[in-house]
Amino acid sequence: MITVIPSRLRQFVYCPRQVFFDYYLAFKKPLKQRLRMFLGRVLHLFFRLFKRGYRCEELLEVDVPELGIKIIGKPDAFRVEPPEIVEYKTSRMPTKPWYGFDGIMAYLSDVTQACAYAYIIKRKFNIDKPITITIQYADGVTQFAYNENMEEHLLDVLKQYKRMVENKLLPEAYIGNKCKKCQYLEICKQIEEKLPIPQK
Repeated sequence: MITVIPSRLRQFVYCPRQVFFDYYLAFKKPLKQRLRMFLGRVLHLFFRLFKRGYRCEELLEVDVPELGIKIIGKPDAFRVEPPEIVEYKTSRMPTKPWYGFDGIMAYLSDVTQACAYAYIIKRKFNIDKPITITIQYADGVTQFAYNENMEEHLLDVLKQYKRMVENKLLPEAYIGNKCKKCQYLEICKQIEEKLPIPQK
């Protein structure tokens, strides 16, 4: 059984190759990224002090026996009654909705992470009613209900993640604007240059 952390799933959805390199190369993160992570921890501490009625950064875990996976992590805040997951992000909201899930104004990577936490509390506390997911961005809030489509998406991502870890498979990746400041950009470019071009 492999252990999966929701924040790592978020990174995997954003760029699976980045997670692969973290796993097998373990480069030191750039200073800017480390500073952003520090600011994130400060923000979480601030909200923890003022989020009354919620359980904050409590370590939770649940097995997904059908996949041979254990999900373990600390949601920023949650409650069981009424069931809700709250995630805080230092980034801004997307300018366009994510059409894959009824036009949700959130990044797919953030949605996936929040869904992982929703899945944990659903299984751990035997919740049989809709779970609200709230994502607080620096410039706004988006809120939606965790549903079957999202759970199906989550389980599919978990399968892909497990396949990568168990088989040490280098994921495919599209090099675009989001890659400009990535510490692995040059490695990715070298890999793409050396990969054989599929024959038609």
